[in-house]
Amino acid sequence: MKTIFRKTEKSDTESLKKLWLSCFDEDVTAVNLIFDSDLFDGCCAVVDDRIVSALYLVKGTLNSEKSHYLCGASTDKSFRGNGIMSRLIDFALDDAKNNGDVYSLLFPANDGLYGFYAKLGYALNCTVKSREISRQTLENFAEKGLNIGCSKENSFIYNENFFEFAKSYYEIYGSKVINNNDCFAVFDENENTADVFYSAYKNINELSALLLENTKSERFVFTGKSDNALFESCQSQKCGMIKSLDKNHKIPDDVYIGITLS
Repeated sequence: MKTIFRKTEKSDTESLKKLWLSCFDEDVTAVNLIFDSDLFDGCCAVVDDRIVSALYLVKGTLNSEKSHYLCGASTDKSFRGNGIMSRLIDFALDDAKNNGDVYSLLFPANDGLYGFYAKLGYALNCTVKSREISRQTLENFAEKGLNIGCSKENSFIYNENFFEFAKSYYEIYGSKVINNNDCFAVFDENENTADVFYSAYKNINELSALLLENTKSERFVFTGKSDNALFESCQSQKCGMIKSLDKNHKIPDDVYIGITLS
């Protein structure tokens, strides 16, 4: 059984959509949005003219170095356990390295896959911290203008048009999105709690005011970059993995992937 590894082509779209839907619990509208965008650089494995495995790279930078976020790693159920995905990742990373990428970042679909990616050279150097904040505290933040912002150091920086895509993508699933001036945030509401699972801002007071305008929640759970002063007394937790594609570039500590498609 010969397996061919190659970049995806426009003519592959319907086959790739079918594979994605068979592997992930994803809304068809969201899948169409993904494949209608030009943000996903795909690679696939082909057996007997059939695409049996695929993955996608979203371009960005980490500490000003060309990098990518690897997502959508999927293999047809009948072809799993043959090492196809491992070889496809090797193919994709070799291609990315040849195009100047220095780091590869990803977020395993479940905890059981951390070991799989570790064998491929990915390290547990991606973290986040979380903190619960009351509405009253957020109101105080909005009024005081605290000097708390988001650092770009050790953060994966997506291209600007990715955030417009992310806004549309998460709104399909009922998430609320704030995209205003220097603030971008995505949150889910559950009973009386707003889970702010991604936010980027120059100053917390601006984001606080916008959140207060857009939800009546009394509790807010923020998740963000480990070195952000907002999380100073909070404990780090693993959130993704990273691999260096260049032996001259050491993997930084506490890397923040940010918004993902999980």
